[in-house]
Amino acid sequence: MNRGAAMAAVMALVLGAAWLGRRAAVKEIPSPVPLLQGGASWTIPDFALKDDRSRVVKRADLSGKPWVAAFIYADCGSQCPMMTAKMKALRQGLPEAFLVSFSVDGNDTPERLAAYKKATGADWLFLTGKSGEVEELCRTGFKLPVADGVDEAEPIIHSDKLVLVDRDGRVRGFYDPADAEHLAGLARTLKSL
Repeated sequence: MNRGAAMAAVMALVLGAAWLGRRAAVKEIPSPVPLLQGGASWTIPDFALKDDRSRVVKRADLSGKPWVAAFIYADCGSQCPMMTAKMKALRQGLPEAFLVSFSVDGNDTPERLAAYKKATGADWLFLTGKSGEVEELCRTGFKLPVADGVDEAEPIIHSDKLVLVDRDGRVRGFYDPADAEHLAGLARTLKSL
């Protein structure tokens, strides 16, 4: 073996060992929760809404901590009670979790949301805004559907997904509250953020 071939073989061994060592080190570090398609460009837009005590809450107030969002309204007789119950279960399993329920009904005043919270035993943040304000945030910021219903029984049609938002205001995932595996995955992911 000539000197050049010997050097190439040694370099291949050194680089291979370094690559294997780096690969082993990388395996020990848990991978971060991946961003959804669109990555960092999919940040929730700024908002200023009122909570159930009439205080103004902005997106910046939620920065620095991961949180879970749900879209509901107080008079909903279909999916909203289930979603609120699942948020309550999430709260019981993860008392430190930061939860936010947004009302998609412009008629939901802070007082109505306070009454809803009391009636359901919820202890997290509820937000409302002027007519159309939360609906627009739902559609453009969270990329979830919301529309006027076709009858009085269901005046607003909206998504039942729970949304995980990271500490930088980026959407990290959508979870089906009716699916136990989804809720368990949400709890695990929330802990990892």
